[in-house]
Amino acid sequence: MEEQLLEQYRKRIAEESRTLPESNSELIARFIAICSDKGMQLGQSDFYYVPTIGVVAKYPGLVSKLLDCIPREKDGLVSMSWLNGKLRSEPFQSGYMRSDNFMVMVHPNFRRKYYENNNYAPHFVEVFTSYRASNIEKYIALDENRVRINVDSSCYIEDDTWYGAPFNRSVGEIENGVSVLKPPQDIEEPILSFLFSDTYALNVKWSEGRGVKTFQSIEFKNDGISVMKEGVNLYPARYMHAEFDIGLNEFRHFDGAVQYMTESEYFERRDSDFNFNVKSRAHQKPLSEKMFKINGSISVDDFVNLATHYFTADPLIVEYFSGNYPRTVSEAIDRVRAKRSTGGDT
Repeated sequence: MEEQLLEQYRKRIAEESRTLPESNSELIARFIAICSDKGMQLGQSDFYYVPTIGVVAKYPGLVSKLLDCIPREKDGLVSMSWLNGKLRSEPFQSGYMRSDNFMVMVHPNFRRKYYENNNYAPHFVEVFTSYRASNIEKYIALDENRVRINVDSSCYIEDDTWYGAPFNRSVGEIENGVSVLKPPQDIEEPILSFLFSDTYALNVKWSEGRGVKTFQSIEFKNDGISVMKEGVNLYPARYMHAEFDIGLNEFRHFDGAVQYMTESEYFERRDSDFNFNVKSRAHQKPLSEKMFKINGSISVDDFVNLATHYFTADPLIVEYFSGNYPRTVSEAIDRVRAKRSTGGDT
């Protein structure tokens, strides 16, 4: 029965992939004309349908050419203030910003498992884009080569739960040093991967100097999670960095990135900690791609909220901030262990 349903689903998606661009032929033709006026020659092969997105146009440097000389930071990020002045956002369409003829999307690395055709992983993009505070500037990475051209209110919604993490310690009093968090090792791999979203380990480091405490955290996924970049298979790891002004008792800077490691770098690095580069002769600095940043006055609560959402669905970041897994994860682990102790199936 399940196999039949899956086959029906595949056939439906294949049919939609074939017919939707055809049913949007006028829309595609109009967009081709818009691109032609900006010096880009797109053809039918540059358009395709993605169930989680809609009708997509893909072309090298498409977004920059459509928006005419996007002002960028040196790390390639784009100001949210500038984007909000050029484009508009709609409720329930986090990650998409509209013009009259297309929708700009934020970077594919915000999507589930870093795959460009998946839905956005809940709920960092929503939390980040809606975050409002005085005296801050926000920047984000864009999907540079693709736009959605069906400018409507349709969206793909996934049911998901994110768990808040209370954090009531004074940041200025946090002990400097490295913490390494891993999922429980006595739980079978398929269950562990499901409960911990394929997370292998989470590293956190606090350091201090000149009245500033610096936070760093990196999240390693299992070795089954990899991406291709320029023909090379690499292992992505989400990374966060923040600076806390002890005198003002607030964060002054927060950014996130994705680091890409070769196979040898990944296996060497994932079982080490933030002191690895100090101890290693190689002093590894993997390829890194900045995803977002905020400059200005950021409260501790806002920092924790954004951090837990950026490491989406990872119970280890909740454990670090609160001392416990989310209740549903703890209960699931307890059930697995109870069934094992009584000889039942897990």
